[in-house]
Amino acid sequence: MREFIAEVNREHGTTVALTTHDLSDVQRLCSRVILIDHGWVLYDGTVAELKSRNAPYRTLVLRLADGSGRLQLDPADVVGLGAEVVPAAAGADDDGAVRLRLEGERTAASDLIAGLAARYPIADLSIVELELEGVVHQIYSHRALPL
Repeated sequence: MREFIAEVNREHGTTVALTTHDLSDVQRLCSRVILIDHGWVLYDGTVAELKSRNAPYRTLVLRLADGSGRLQLDPADVVGLGAEVVPAAAGADDDGAVRLRLEGERTAASDLIAGLAARYPIADLSIVELELEGVVHQIYSHRALPL
């Protein structure tokens, strides 16, 4: 169904109004999204802009190459590279990784990674962005309205 909708839109320029709670469909198919709550338009624009406004941060997850356990970073060192250490969530499993939050428009991930790699033996890293579902959940939860 997703492929059909995308094909009709692409080939014929047809606008499709998609009403769904499956935000993975929205992220894959829609160039524009409108959030409505109790008859009020909360947002009308692109998916990218919605994420940029409401979840401008990405998380860099690092693990050490030498197996020495949790990477110990000097907070001032990390801030100097344009990031901040994300405290482990209560009750979360300690996987030995360090999570750093960086703002996409302020800090280039490549600069942060290069700065850390020059100081620490990094075995693995990944960059995690908040999915659209998390962004929308965050918007509605801040409004203190039931989802």
